[in-house]
Amino acid sequence: MEDIRYFIIYLRDISDYAVVDAYMQQHYPAIPRILVSAKVCRPQWLIEMEAVAEQNG
Repeated sequence: MEDIRYFIIYLRDISDYAVVDAYMQQHYPAIPRILVSAKVCRPQWLIEMEAVAEQNG
């Protein structure tokens, strides 16, 4: 997790923004994130996350 530079989080329903953002703030406060309203890959999924990581050293 220390290699992650930022998250992009896709929300099927933007009303989930506050819950997901609070979760991310609690568990990964130092990692920047952007939450966007978008279609997700699977119809049964509520969110989909993408992370960009860069290996140190």
